[in-house]
Amino acid sequence: MPDGTLTAVCEIPGTDVVRGLSVSRSQDGGRHWQTCEPASLAGLSYPCLLVDPASGDLLLFAGTVPASLAENPRCPAGTQDRQMHLFRSRDGGVNWVDEGCPLPETGRFYVTQAPGRGIVLEDGTWVIPIQWFDPEADLLALSSYDRESGVQTASPATAGSVMVSRDRGISWQAGGWAKDGTTEGQVAEPVPGTLMLSLRDNARTGRAVFV
Repeated sequence: MPDGTLTAVCEIPGTDVVRGLSVSRSQDGGRHWQTCEPASLAGLSYPCLLVDPASGDLLLFAGTVPASLAENPRCPAGTQDRQMHLFRSRDGGVNWVDEGCPLPETGRFYVTQAPGRGIVLEDGTWVIPIQWFDPEADLLALSSYDRESGVQTASPATAGSVMVSRDRGISWQAGGWAKDGTTEGQVAEPVPGTLMLSLRDNARTGRAVFV
């Protein structure tokens, strides 16, 4: 935060499903934390946090936990919600307002990574990592290995990318999809104007890094 406060948003585990999100704040460099569970963040999962450097507002991107999680706890959260939700807090995370879906209807099921963190580029562009799920594909399909080619692949039901805003969150656009079978990305700007996207590669080959 501009005032030096550290803020973290975490999932609250339940018996079979994620119960929602909690917000922890530290004003002494992380030595002590105060945690609250805002009622407005109940039933949410896959948090991604971004700070507006101009206003200090906290922006939280999250998906609704679907009922299918109770049947299959391994199923990624948010896959039955066609829209991710954008929440805004102007008081350091105590109160949150749902500002709706930041993306137009695309036919894909968008959620944000968990954990996730958005960044503000040197030119002022806002960027958050995203992933999509194909509801008709097997999300939990095992990876396969081709002995002849030596190539290991994962289920094409998922792919990672980024979402960008050049007008401080008024509108958003999704980038191109980096690689099928990837999820849970983290994004950085190693040099001005260049994005580096590090993704979990579900082909069990480690991380997939794209620039």
